[in-house]
Amino acid sequence: DLQAASLSLAAQVANLWYQLAESYAQEAVLKQQQEVNRTALELVRLRFNAGQIGIADLLQQKQLIESKNGELARQRATSKVLEHQLSILAGTAPGTFILPAKPDLIALPSLPATGVPADLLANRPDIRSQYLALLAADRRVAAAVADQYPQLSLSAGLSTSGASTHDLFDNWLSSLAANILAPLFDGGLRQAEAMRTKAFARERFHAYGQSLLTAVGEVEDALVQEKEQRLFLDSLQIQLKLATSSVERLKDRYKKGTTDYQRILDALLSQQSLQQNIITEKRRLIGYRIDLYRALGGKAPVVIRTDQPPLPNSLAHLRE
Repeated sequence: DLQAASLSLAAQVANLWYQLAESYAQEAVLKQQQEVNRTALELVRLRFNAGQIGIADLLQQKQLIESKNGELARQRATSKVLEHQLSILAGTAPGTFILPAKPDLIALPSLPATGVPADLLANRPDIRSQYLALLAADRRVAAAVADQYPQLSLSAGLSTSGASTHDLFDNWLSSLAANILAPLFDGGLRQAEAMRTKAFARERFHAYGQSLLTAVGEVEDALVQEKEQRLFLDSLQIQLKLATSSVERLKDRYKKGTTDYQRILDALLSQQSLQQNIITEKRRLIGYRIDLYRALGGKAPVVIRTDQPPLPNSLAHLRE
């Protein structure tokens, strides 16, 4: 149970770390967008000074710049709050915590094409806790469970190796319940005590089965979310490429006086919104991988990058 709490804390730290990385990245992109907006303001001002457009275009562009100033202020506040939260989880007072390096939104390693072996679920502290409870209730039942652990490969959509979902839970658990629990209790004890002991072992057995079922669901959720999130990010990147091309073409037409400023403003807002959304969705993708590692009990099914800066002493114990 202590290990389960430690794993939960480690996942919170990891999620906060990458939320902070997202916040820093949002600050950087907002500053870049301000430079673009100020360049566009100069273009609008030149046309206004030449009497080619009215004051409305100039005011709209100034409003856009000021709105980004507001967003930047709010984003800086978000970064500070996340730093404070990370500091508290590390056991230090807010304002005294020093980051070992600036958090960055890393590129994730690929998941194994063959899926994630289900026996990794045995590493989960909550499942180990249920197994030990089963062992305490009846050693022979626990031994049978360990000997007949299902062979299963988890992937987005639960494609299995040698067993289907029905086989895993209806066949495996039900078969064990019928064939192992039933004959374990014979004569020698008073009937009421035998029934109580049998019921207690059965309760522990089914609690173990439920914890395993929950674990499989959590792994499946993380896998399918990551799979679809990657497709979503690909779509956003295509949209950004199209929006950037649209902005450039509209600027050329605006310089020639063949289009109005509102179309440029709409295209610019769309482009900048996509830039910010991509950062958020990249962080969400990392969050799904953290969920997967947590669902597997902290055991990664793939190689983890080792070129990241070491954690400070205040966080190193969490890794252990």
